[in-house]
Amino acid sequence: MNIRVLGCHHTETQSSRLSTLLIDDHIALDAGAITTTLTIAEQVKVTDVVITHHHYDHTRDLLTLALGGANSGQTVSVHSTQDVLDHLQNHLLDGSFYPKFTENPNPPRLRLVPLQLEQPKNIGAVQFTPFAVEHSVPALGYLLSSDGGDDVFCTGDTGGGFAHILEKTKPTLLVTEVTFPNSQAEMAKLSKHMTPKLLEDELMQMVGTSSAPASILVIHMNSAAEPVIREELKLVEEKLGIPITAAEEGMVLTV
Repeated sequence: MNIRVLGCHHTETQSSRLSTLLIDDHIALDAGAITTTLTIAEQVKVTDVVITHHHYDHTRDLLTLALGGANSGQTVSVHSTQDVLDHLQNHLLDGSFYPKFTENPNPPRLRLVPLQLEQPKNIGAVQFTPFAVEHSVPALGYLLSSDGGDDVFCTGDTGGGFAHILEKTKPTLLVTEVTFPNSQAEMAKLSKHMTPKLLEDELMQMVGTSSAPASILVIHMNSAAEPVIREELKLVEEKLGIPITAAEEGMVLTV
């Protein structure tokens, strides 16, 4: 399984992009930075988009992806649970911003595909299993599995409470968010996002057990606070004894 980090930030700047992972060149996990990072030739290779939740920074590029390939004759499947898909259909994809791509052209550019919680779904060579995670809106984390590769759990946006999922799934790599520095812990708790200290608290209970991930990749950082977040993550890495990498746009992992 090849994972390319298209975007790994909570806010967008000239050099930072919204959170999106591209898997095996044709599956996007979230849609915040698909068309701002990929050429048209790369965009038309995207056959599936898997959505964690309906917030705009995770769904924005569904519209521009659909528009960019409008003449391709291809339909992109958009996967999530029904409540997330309903939000997309009723707001972002209702035809009020751009054409109603779930109906036009012929065949339609986008097809909404509902997933069931904790029920695996094969998308290409990767199996996605959605789990409910704690956030300010209905949100999902996904276990990614492929033949011959390590399992990866991507929490999506969350304020924590996912340790029980790691205990159940035992992924080798954890991809999780840290949006705020420790000094903004109250804001993080209010919006149900993570800080380095909250990540430490979440994982400390499983250090030394089979449930502990072998490594952690952190995404969804607030661009303005990123230098502080990176320094605070180094301290968490020392305490947990688990390698923690703060992601960068363009990073590629093979798992």
